[in-house]
Amino acid sequence: MARQGLGLREMRLAATGILITLVLIYLATFTATDPGWPTKLLRAAAGAGIVGALADWFAVVALFRHPLGVPIPHTALLPRNQQRVAVNVGRFIEDNFLQSDLIVSKLRNSEISKKIAIWFLEGDRADYLVRRLISGLNQALRADLNDDVQAVLSKMIRRLIHEASADPKMASEISKLLQYGLTGPTLTRVVFFLRETVEENHSAVRRLVRDNSRWWIASRLDRNASELIVNGLISVLDELAKPESELRLDFEQAASDILRNVSKTDQLQTIIDSVVQDYTQNDAFEGKLRDLICNLKNKFADYLDSQEAMDAIQASLRKTAQDLTQNPVLQAKADDTIARFADSLLPEVRPLVGSFVTQTISEWDPDLLVERFETETGKDLQFIRINGSLLGSAIGGVLFSVEHLFS
Repeated sequence: MARQGLGLREMRLAATGILITLVLIYLATFTATDPGWPTKLLRAAAGAGIVGALADWFAVVALFRHPLGVPIPHTALLPRNQQRVAVNVGRFIEDNFLQSDLIVSKLRNSEISKKIAIWFLEGDRADYLVRRLISGLNQALRADLNDDVQAVLSKMIRRLIHEASADPKMASEISKLLQYGLTGPTLTRVVFFLRETVEENHSAVRRLVRDNSRWWIASRLDRNASELIVNGLISVLDELAKPESELRLDFEQAASDILRNVSKTDQLQTIIDSVVQDYTQNDAFEGKLRDLICNLKNKFADYLDSQEAMDAIQASLRKTAQDLTQNPVLQAKADDTIARFADSLLPEVRPLVGSFVTQTISEWDPDLLVERFETETGKDLQFIRINGSLLGSAIGGVLFSVEHLFS
């Protein structure tokens, strides 16, 4: 910036110096008592150069401020039209630079993924960026679960549960699971559990028999009946517990047939849908889901705090970055992904950038606006003053010569 400012001052001095020189030459021609043709030619050229220099000086200054501080109409154009300039600059950038085809083409041909990978692998950047990434993730994970986020996660999990339960494969797998559960060691454990339950609740069976017996039946008969019921039930369960018994084989075959028939007639799917619907709409489900999400968040945050996570994430990112620097096919895919992502954002970003540029320029102080535009364009504008001086002098000299030649 300092070099640009110095160049602007030098060009101003040069343009002003040429104007002063022309004025001095013009005045000097009047010192001659009997000026000849060359002196008059010099006077005409200098006079025309002065006019050209002043006219271009006025035009250049009028862009930024009032010449000599005099509020002449149609001067100080830039500060007076600051809002319109801001809108036009914003629209110019938006229409000519933020075009989808241009951005996508530049990104796909710029090897941007390779450059990012090389930058990432330099020095300690990988370690620093991973630590920053983990720190940010940890802060997010340990923060209280926002109600809106909870609602979104709950909705998503419910949808996933319903989609999974509605898959015909789910009913088929559940049917196979139940068929397996009703055979082999699993059924044996269930039968043993039932036998223990019956034995432990012998008194409850006796009480049920007594409570449902007629008043005229003797209590000893009730006890005998309860013993008969319990012993008979235990005998059946003992027979079921034998893997090769006829009762066990018949039970397994019947259970398998029932489950297959239920699965074929969509009855099992209906049952699954009903159970899932009832469970996910239960108020208790929401609380359990919140506890589950919070627990998972905390567990994941604890893992991220470990050196194991740090090393694993850093090794994975380094490996990906190294692959990007060495694999042209992977680079092309990554560049295309970045380009398509940028293209998807452009419709949203384009008006925001244009609006940002417009708002920024419109909010500048007018003096700052003039300073910045003059700094960027002022040096070239001083050439207009210089060219006006030189061109005016040349034209003045030519016109005087033509007039002298034909007079």
